[in-house]
Amino acid sequence: MSITFEYSFNAPLDLPELVAAVNRALGCSLAPSGDDDAFRCEFFGMSLLLERHHYDNDRDLNFADYEFQLSNKTWDGSALRQIQLEVLVLAAFALQETLGIGDGMLSYDMQRLLARYSGKISDPAGHIADLQRRLDKTDLD
Repeated sequence: MSITFEYSFNAPLDLPELVAAVNRALGCSLAPSGDDDAFRCEFFGMSLLLERHHYDNDRDLNFADYEFQLSNKTWDGSALRQIQLEVLVLAAFALQETLGIGDGMLSYDMQRLLARYSGKISDPAGHIADLQRRLDKTDLD
């Protein structure tokens, strides 16, 4: 079983420019993953995927309002699950700060809304602590 966190957002760049900007901002090496709209790399030992998504809205998850999605994934038994949420929130914070991204949405396994952003994350450490309190630990076990 895998666990995925997703950061959905819009950016004032087309996908190739966005890939280059994300690589610079996060110090990663996103590369084509076989789909013209998806780029993947290993980041903090996890799978990191940046894609132009085509997901429909689902209940309170308004995926269709966003063009791009950055997600990270871990697998059963991975000790990295302990830092997975933090890694994606800090990546979102870095992109907001360096690329001027504002509005966005954080979700868990494309099924559970964790946060909506109308503007930038102002206190990443406090935000992560709030998310950890709201996200039931059994979700990650």
